[in-house]
Amino acid sequence: MPTEQQHRDKARHNQEYFDFLKSDVSNEVQKAQRALDRAVALLEEAIADDSPEGLRAAWTTAGGEVRSAASAIGGLETKAGQFLDWVLVGVFYCALHHVDAYLARAFGVHPRSHGGAQGQHPNTRNWYVCQHMASIWPDYKTLYDRCRDVRYNPPLSISASDVARFITKNLANIETYTSK
Repeated sequence: MPTEQQHRDKARHNQEYFDFLKSDVSNEVQKAQRALDRAVALLEEAIADDSPEGLRAAWTTAGGEVRSAASAIGGLETKAGQFLDWVLVGVFYCALHHVDAYLARAFGVHPRSHGGAQGQHPNTRNWYVCQHMASIWPDYKTLYDRCRDVRYNPPLSISASDVARFITKNLANIETYTSK
């Protein structure tokens, strides 16, 4: 069982993630957009002046602005890498909504709960997936279990390649099945 300190650390990590989403993403995107806008304006002005020297200078300055924009975006990617656990939570909920859409279409049901990790409780989402969508149950259960680990267990180490695999294998299999 997680300790009180592990819960506090998890809560702090979660809050940092939400702060990141609220401010850092918006700020970095705005910074990059301003840099690109300045680069475009400089180049347009130099082209309008039809001066080779002005165009050369504008090109050099615009190049710096583009590098500045790339740096802002690179910084954002670095920060985002700290929160791959929450990216995984998003991947799971994407799978959940694909499953819910399929269950509504195929069975006319709208489960209100997961129903346990083994899918043992009738008429719950996990039960329907386990009983009626058995070919994707391993993919869905993998995402379900990892999502629970991220949310409730001590810090879980997730790499970018893990997330890529969850998307390209598990989620892709679920999307393919539920789109039939």
